Amino acid sequence: MSRPAEPAALVYVDEETGEMIEASPAAEITATDLLTYAKARVASDAAQLALAERMQELMRDDPLAAELSAKIDAARVTVAEVEAGLEAAWTPAFRKRLNSGISIDFGFARVTWPKPSETWSMTVKPAEIEKQYPEMAQLLGVSSKIGKPAAPRVTIRAEKLAQVLR
Repeated sequence: MSRPAEPAALVYVDEETGEMIEASPAAEITATDLLTYAKARVASDAAQLALAERMQELMRDDPLAAELSAKIDAARVTVAEVEAGLEAAWTPAFRKRLNSGISIDFGFARVTWPKPSETWSMTVKPAEIEKQYPEMAQLLGVSSKIGKPAAPRVTIRAEKLAQVLR
């Protein structure tokens, strides 16, 4: 059996500028690593689908499974009805006017309607204020700071993966 060809070399690109970025020396990532990852993800997804289909097949003729499924469905309907009633207990207009949270304690359960959210808007972005009016930005306490970067996202492109695995 022939081994799939090594995918093209990895190129790191700045998403905003399109510039190529030099690879980080902290951890070497190879195309082989990503291919191994993609194969594992696809295999996991396929196995989960197969398991779900098998569970459906096993449950189809099982009277206990049918009874439990009916109980779950009935409970979902009841919960949805009660939640809809709780939502309608006070009108949104009343809750906005009150501008506070509301709670009722039944001992075994506590129902809380949260305070309505408050949203502020600006017609000028803080970055523009900081750039054009630095004194005003300082007075208003406008400053920028770069947060912790998010974890990397991996998108598997099934069509291209199939070409690599041929």
